[in-house]
Amino acid sequence: MMNRTLVVLMVLLTTSLGGCAGTKSFSTAVRAGDTVALAVGWNVPVSRTNLAATITPSSGPAIEYPVGDARIRAVVNMYPDPMSRLIVGTETDQSLGYNANTNGNLLASSVNGDKDLSQTMVLLDVPAGIATGMASVNLTVSGVPVTSPIAVEILPGTGTANTFDGSSGSLSTQQLQTLERASGSVVTFTGSTVPYAIHLVIAHDYGVGVPWVVNPRGDVKNVAWNDTGSTIKVMLTPVAGQNLQQWVNFKFFVAGGLTGLSAVVKAYDSNGNVVPGVTANIQPL
Repeated sequence: MMNRTLVVLMVLLTTSLGGCAGTKSFSTAVRAGDTVALAVGWNVPVSRTNLAATITPSSGPAIEYPVGDARIRAVVNMYPDPMSRLIVGTETDQSLGYNANTNGNLLASSVNGDKDLSQTMVLLDVPAGIATGMASVNLTVSGVPVTSPIAVEILPGTGTANTFDGSSGSLSTQQLQTLERASGSVVTFTGSTVPYAIHLVIAHDYGVGVPWVVNPRGDVKNVAWNDTGSTIKVMLTPVAGQNLQQWVNFKFFVAGGLTGLSAVVKAYDSNGNVVPGVTANIQPL
């Protein structure tokens, strides 16, 4: 099962657009007790700290996995290759023989233009003794579904939960969970006019954590930053020299266990003139 799970992860990384609806996923034929990898969609804000699951078998009562249940093994985000047809075709408005721009535009509309195209993967253990036949997996945060129910076929036989034991170069459970998102904050912007560049000075508590600034789309915008120990200076500029079209394209993350974040913002047009009224919003992930 280890090799099978790793293959599933690679398949999802390279073909994750097929999982965006959440109704079908890869590796959906397993035995009772096996570990299944589910693609639950783009930009889904979930983690093991808030995710619950309900598995409804073909017969018998539903099985509840509450938040923190050890059978929810990992929640990992994956990104498309920056050289993928999806990214190149969308940004250059070319089909590239696979309708890349059309698919990219459809995807962009489903996430309100956000170019942070992370595909959320949930690995969970299927209950031992669950009835064979078609089952559905419902994933929720605070009772609200994060995707449509995912169909999983339970095959005859008895499976074994993946141990992720770390032997022979494979992932251990701890290594797998290091691929999950660290705690941090997302920084977004609002205003009446989308500027060309944004400069921020983000104050944070001295001596708490070590900052790390993360740009989800380095092919769209540049994020240059440094830290003095109590302030992070960040400059955001477009990669191709053209104004970014939407506020959400300026989004970035600040990680590293910092506290007390607050920001002062200055924005500029392409001629270096100040663009007034731009506000930074800092929200915990």
